[in-house]
Parts: sequence; structure tokens; C-alpha cells
Amino acid sequence: MQERPKHIIYGEVKLMHDLSFRFSEESIAYDLMRRGNHGLVPRRSKVKSLMVHKILYVSRTWAMGGAQSIILSLIRSLPKDRFQIYVAPFRTDCPADAQFEKEAAKAGATLTEPIDWRGWKSWRSCIDTIGQLTETHNIDLVHVHDNVSNLITGLSRKKLRTPIVASAYGWWELNTKLKLLYALEKRLGLTRMDGVYTVSEDMARKLRLAGVSDEIITVIHTGIDLETWSPQGSREQVRRQFGIPAASLVVGSVGRISSEKGYDHLLHAVNSLREELPDLAVLLVGKGPDMGRLAALANELAISDRVFLPGYFENGAAALEATDIAVLPSVLDEGFPTASMEAQAVGLPIIASDIGGTRETIEKGITGLLVEPGNRIELAEAIRFLASNDKKRQEMGQAAKERIARDFSLKKMIAEMAEFYDLHIKTK
Repeated sequence: MQERPKHIIYGEVKLMHDLSFRFSEESIAYDLMRRGNHGLVPRRSKVKSLMVHKILYVSRTWAMGGAQSIILSLIRSLPKDRFQIYVAPFRTDCPADAQFEKEAAKAGATLTEPIDWRGWKSWRSCIDTIGQLTETHNIDLVHVHDNVSNLITGLSRKKLRTPIVASAYGWWELNTKLKLLYALEKRLGLTRMDGVYTVSEDMARKLRLAGVSDEIITVIHTGIDLETWSPQGSREQVRRQFGIPAASLVVGSVGRISSEKGYDHLLHAVNSLREELPDLAVLLVGKGPDMGRLAALANELAISDRVFLPGYFENGAAALEATDIAVLPSVLDEGFPTASMEAQAVGLPIIASDIGGTRETIEKGITGLLVEPGNRIELAEAIRFLASNDKKRQEMGQAAKERIARDFSLKKMIAEMAEFYDLHIKTK
């Protein structure tokens, strides 16, 4: 065996000495903090970890919605002394992918080389890119956040050496193609993950039915940043900006505008109340594939003068503040709708479909009302009840705000997510 140079041996010994001294110092410091140093040093629970773990987020984006709000909150709020978040942006023809990339960078993520997605024919090259990124950036954990990424990484699980966890936010089976994608994602993607994070007990139940082991499922309810989602005193200003009359009683929501959200039922319900409640108006803030159809429906019902579709608005809390009643009339299962939580955090009473994880976000009769999905008559009755009862709206709005602060804070979500990451990073 070739003799090792003395200067290398000396360097290694010195390094070990320095490390042992460092840990010895921290042990003494920790002991002093724990004992209180005769009351002179504040009590602390533990010493900060020296290791910063690198986590790669992979997420295709079709529209900016609740899932993207959650991801951006994690990027902004996970402790920087424990986690460094990398985002692998997708290069596609979809503007939402570019928008998410921009928002992720603004939130503080480190952007990696892009993943070039050109449809299913490119999935193997995308996996190669993900594998290269984990090696190049020394990634400790990959977190995939969408149905496509969940499926392709699951299919290639043996090829990717880094631990992988997945998000299951919800499934909207709008057509046969999506039903097939979701079935494959559940059976061939999520079942092969090291861990699956989901947002509600209802979603956990669906995962178990799909064959995902209960041992790898973790439920973490969405947490809301109370500083961001709070009244800002901009109600009148935003109404002027959107062209909404000051005297209007506004129902609506902020989020993705798509058919599964059931906003056509909201327009029909408002139309049925137009004579009884002449000041009733609808505000739907956000982008999505259903905007054109809803605008056409408003024209058909002759209520376009009271339906406002301003598109994407960066300050979601201010847009909600311009609203009096939040309405989420979804017709398909929701995982744990972020839009519901954000509206309640601002202090709005809410009317929502009694479906999926949505019911977990609301205390019926206390913070809001639940109605049968697709039942326009029941939806109209709920709107009439709250629109005609100022006191009840205020009571429900205040109760909603207090419940979000108590049970669904961002701080709680971040702590649980950090624990989830630590669990799976340790298995590397």
C-alpha cells in the first residue's frame, strides 16, 4: 500500500480536532442554556443543526392556484438555516409555468437548469435531467408537486437515487384522459414514493383506497400567513380599480377560474336574486380556462354589469377585502381548498360546497354555510340569508378569522413540513 503524504494526514487530524472542539463547545453551550446558567442564560430547547439540507422542488403548472400558493409559502417560510429550496422550472408552452418560475425566484428559491417538457414522449429525458440536477446540486430530497411529476418520478423510482416525496393536493376528473392520468399517478407513481404528503383526511382516505400505504401518508393541513392574508384597509380603492360600485354587496372568490369550481352555478344563483337583491355583484379574481365561458354566460343572463372578472391580481388579500361573502361552489372534490382558508383569514363568512376536503375547512353554521354541490336553489338561499343579515356575516367572519389563526397558521404547517422532510432525509 502506498504511504499517504504526511501533510494530508496532518490536515485530517487537525480537521477532526477542530470539529471535536466545535462540538464540545456547542455541548457546553447547550448544557449552560438547558441549566439556565444560574438564571443568567435564557432557556433553549435545542441547538440549531449545522446541516442545511437541499431540497429540489419539481412542479408543472397549468394555472396559478391553491397548490402554487402552498409551494410558494414553503419556499418563503421554511427555516433557511435548515433547508435550501431549489426549483427545477419546466420549459413548456404554458404561460403558467413561466409565471410560477418567476414567483418561485421572487419567493427565494434557487432556480436550477430547466426541465424541457415536450409532452409524454419527453418523459425519459426529463427524468435524466432530474437525476443530473440531484447530482450537480447535491440534493438531499426531491419533492414532486404535480400529477405528471408524481407519475414520471414514480415510474423511474429505481433510477433516481435520492429520496423522493410527493404532494397529493387533489384530483378533478373532468374527462377520460385526466381519469387515466390520475389512475396511473396513484397506482404507479404515489405507491412507489418514500413519502406522500397530502392536505386533508379526505385525501388520505382516497390515497389508501388507491393502494398507497398508510405508513407513507402524512396529512398536513394548509397553513395561512396571517400577516399576508389580513385586512389592509384597501376595500374602496380595490373596488374603484375593478369598477365595482361602492354600494354593491359582493360575493365571489380569489383563485383559479376553471369548470370544476362551479362558478356557473354562482352566476345562475345571482341571476335568480337580481330583483330581490339589486346591489348583488360577483367578483371572481384569477385566471383559468373558464373565464371566457363565464363572461359569455354573464352576457347570456344579462348580468354582465354585475359580474367582474379582472384576471390575475397580485394582492389577493386586498381583492378579498373588496368582497362581502366568499363563495366556493365546487362541483368536484377539493383536497383542502386554499381559497377557503385565505378568505376566512381575511375575515369573510363563506358559502361552499359540502364536498371532499372542503368541509374540513369550515365549521358549519359558525364560520360559514355548506350547500349541496351543483344545487343552485340551495346556493341562492344561502346567499340570500347572509346578504340579508349583516350581523350574521360579521359574526361568521370574525369566527372564521379566529379559527384560522388558532388551527391553521403558517407556523404550524411549516413546523410539520420540516418534520416531514427530516424524517425522509434521514432515510437517505
